[in-house]
Formats: sequence, C-alpha cells, structure tokens
Amino acid sequence: MNRFEDVVLSQIGVPVASASVDIYTAGTVTAAAIYSEDGTTSKTNPVTTDALGRFWFYVADGRYDLRVTGTGLTTY
Repeated sequence: MNRFEDVVLSQIGVPVASASVDIYTAGTVTAAAIYSEDGTTSKTNPVTTDALGRFWFYVADGRYDLRVTGTGLTTY
C-alpha cells in the first residue's frame, strides 16, 4: 500500500478547493480502489481537494491515471 498526496493548483499557482480527482487503473476508465489513512478502509473515488487544494489516498502498488476537474481548471 502506498500513500499518494498532492496539491491542485490553478494555472496561476493558486490552490483549487473542491476540485475532483478521479483515480483510474492506468490506461483504463476503471475506477481504482482507494483507501483511507489505515490503508484498509475504502475511500470514495473520486476524492475532493480541501480548502488548500490538497488531496490524498492510499492505493495498492501499481500504475494509475488521475483526472482532475474543477471550476477554473482545464481537465487533464
């Protein structure tokens, strides 16, 4: 189990609150199973960024794709 954490920033470097981050098994549109702090309790996918644009989750070893969407963001 690995912890992944990051921050979503706008194009001008401002943290984006309430952005949606979808986690997929790499190369697919299949939502990945993600977990909360203990690494065993399921967590809702997609995750939502906090007021400072931060998000985190635990995930099994492997490769994953993220899709970030939100107000004022270009989806990527």
